[in-house]
Amino acid sequence: MDYIEHKVIYIIGNSRSGTTMLSRILGLNKEVYTFQEIHFFERMIASNELNDTVTEKKAIDILNQLIGIEVEGFYKQADITIYSNESKEILSDSNLIGNEFKAIDVYNAYLTYWTKKKGKTIPCEQTPKNIFYIEEILRYFPDAKIINMVRDPRSVLLSQKNKWKRRLLGEDMPFMECLRAWVNYHPITISKLWVSSIRKIENHGFSKSIRSERYEDLIAAPETKVKNICDFCNIDFDKSMLNIPHVGSSIGFDKPQKKGINKNNSFTWKRGGLNASEIYILQKISKKEMERYGYILEDIKPNYLYLSYFFITFPIKLLFSFVLNLHRMKNIIETIKKRLI
Repeated sequence: MDYIEHKVIYIIGNSRSGTTMLSRILGLNKEVYTFQEIHFFERMIASNELNDTVTEKKAIDILNQLIGIEVEGFYKQADITIYSNESKEILSDSNLIGNEFKAIDVYNAYLTYWTKKKGKTIPCEQTPKNIFYIEEILRYFPDAKIINMVRDPRSVLLSQKNKWKRRLLGEDMPFMECLRAWVNYHPITISKLWVSSIRKIENHGFSKSIRSERYEDLIAAPETKVKNICDFCNIDFDKSMLNIPHVGSSIGFDKPQKKGINKNNSFTWKRGGLNASEIYILQKISKKEMERYGYILEDIKPNYLYLSYFFITFPIKLLFSFVLNLHRMKNIIETIKKRLI
């Protein structure tokens, strides 16, 4: 299959860095269809399996999962076999049935088919953790445009701390997902993941396929920044693209009837919610990367009792987080390496 047959936009970055907000903006473009968070790379297929030949049965299972996520949401897919007929149609439309094809072919066929089904021409994939799969994306989609969202890690930390509350703020989040979000939070873990994502993008130097945007700059000058992003993606800008609903925040209730760029979401950590020890830990771990991206460090003194608590609980939370995230890792060793190297 020809992987250059269509352009794909990827929105990547550390979780809670504005990837969903940007995906909603681009999804209002007449050419772009924005998918749900797909999690194809890592959760469904490991990197070393992308080029493996798959059976038709396996291909249909992959497509059923992808359609289930798009139709029902990432958190809850019931009986995904109900999508088997449409999955077979996708394979047929892509001339894959009866031929030898690979896992990446199935993914490519899905992006193409579903985008056309929605009357658009450009797929937009907005799974944040794809930041750890840039090599794979550019290998199979060399014409892809990758937008990396960077946000003040203290705001990321606050958002991750409150993520489990999304169930109370308007999102239909299952209880186990709330528990997973609560367990995943620890200032050391979140800080190290933020640094890892920054280093991952910097490994690619000045690639013409990748553009990094600070969340705070996009909030401050949305029209200018979105115009620049549209130019980068070779799509037309329309001011209506800025009319996105105020939903998805972890510090306030969803207000879908309210539209536009919510400027209150910039530097949210400054309004409270983090204690001095959490900020101290984050700044110690991510100092160099914060300074490179223009984030000013606070002169702050920790509470040493809190500091001791965080260091004592770190291995415990890390273990439970690992257990609760096992189902999201197709290849455990690869997933860990992607975040550490």
